[in-house]
Amino acid sequence: MKKNTLHTFLTYTSLAFLTVATLTSCEDVVDLDVKSGPPQLVVDGWVTNQQTSQTIRLTESAGYFDNSPAKPVLNATVTVTDDKGGVFSFVDLKKDGNYVWKPV
Repeated sequence: MKKNTLHTFLTYTSLAFLTVATLTSCEDVVDLDVKSGPPQLVVDGWVTNQQTSQTIRLTESAGYFDNSPAKPVLNATVTVTDDKGGVFSFVDLKKDGNYVWKPV
């Protein structure tokens, strides 16, 4: 019985210590000097050989601390060529940077 009591005491003491240590931890503010360069083209998509609608999203890169939504790239020509020479043209139907190919 004494062993169980000691085990329980150590468990609760450890949990109390961890809770206090977590809640009273130090926090240092670190200011980073991240240099920004010119925007780069970001191509985001998952293209498969399935005969289903495929989407490729084009945006511009942004600064590390920039919290605004990614700026879409509009009026681009997006084509994908497969290993057999087939060419698939993607179109920005909604003018939102999402270029879509739909099977015929």
